[in-house]
Amino acid sequence: MKTNSDPKEGLGRYAWQRWGVKSESSLGQSVNGYNLDDGVYQDFPQAFVKREVLRSARIYREQTLEVSPTVLGFVDSVVIASRRYMGRIDYGYMIFPVGKQKLRPKKAPPQVFLSTLLTAEGFSVVLIDQFLGHYSNLGISRNNMLVTINVNERVNKAGLEKVIQAVSRHSAYYDLFVGNWSSEALTFHQAHKLISSVRSEDWIVTVDSDEFHDLQHYGSYPEFLSKCDDVGINFVRGTFVDRLAESGELVRMNARESVQSQFPLACSLSKVLPTGSTKKIMAYKGGLRINRGHHRLALCDFYDVRGYTDVSPYGPCSLSTEVQLVPYPSVLGVHHFKWMKGVEEATRYKATRYSNMSGRSKETGEAYTRLVEHLEDNDMRFNVSDARFGCKLVQPN
Repeated sequence: MKTNSDPKEGLGRYAWQRWGVKSESSLGQSVNGYNLDDGVYQDFPQAFVKREVLRSARIYREQTLEVSPTVLGFVDSVVIASRRYMGRIDYGYMIFPVGKQKLRPKKAPPQVFLSTLLTAEGFSVVLIDQFLGHYSNLGISRNNMLVTINVNERVNKAGLEKVIQAVSRHSAYYDLFVGNWSSEALTFHQAHKLISSVRSEDWIVTVDSDEFHDLQHYGSYPEFLSKCDDVGINFVRGTFVDRLAESGELVRMNARESVQSQFPLACSLSKVLPTGSTKKIMAYKGGLRINRGHHRLALCDFYDVRGYTDVSPYGPCSLSTEVQLVPYPSVLGVHHFKWMKGVEEATRYKATRYSNMSGRSKETGEAYTRLVEHLEDNDMRFNVSDARFGCKLVQPN
């Protein structure tokens, strides 16, 4: 990873002045509660991916097509990442680490890590406390929560401090990604974090901040994944369960009440109003990785075609590269607490933005447009009485 010689130049005054950093000598000290032990970094993938690397990735991809269809549906289908596409990505800045996490001894038994990104703005901030509490209740140690906080020019100091307070109640570690969020930039950032924190024998639970995993009767994550280890399973599949208010309205969440009780309906919106993949990779061994949307596994070809090989757990793809993929046989529920007050603005934005593009992006925009139209036709609520949504009342845990 490359160290930025003058971090103030790239971050701009909104970071260094609004957060109280007065000079480069401040690095290594506590800045608004941040222990900048390793300072501020900016890193970029390889500018040019060699032809032989692309060829090896393509051959490897052809080999993986022989994997069973059940597994293949949960493996990213890589396309070559064009220079034009990669050149438009804002990789931002990374501050590692910020919390007081200490690396565990290498001889420690297999650990279960949570890896997630939290934004310090938007309607979902109110969910953070319950989100991290949920995974704490599932047995993930506060020392194993690898939390990234995304900060941009729209975030003020008071808002950021509120997020940090919520994170600190549950996690001993957090780092910062400073820049405009994108799934590609997040993938690159998380690759740095995981390659330096997680061993192949460990487990990673990667989850978005509005997703609550349902392990049903399987107990805690350490207990469940230990049993998976016993039989050679190395990843767990999930599918979205859309949680809605009982009326179908996009209600404002009350942080003082259980999110489960405020959104008691479990529905399948995607059967009627699909806007993207409902598949999720819930947990996976430390020698594997997942793709940008956390919907599928990402193998060595995913990293190689992007120039991310140096932060990949696989190393360069070759004819000898072999990864055995053994999924947990059942597909578990990922309860999705997205549909609350504030999401309509993001939905309209996606509908407009993607509809003006071409190909699959245009199709995505049209899907979001249909969802917006459904809400508008039903007084800004989902028609939960529509049997096609399959809504069922769920008792809070």
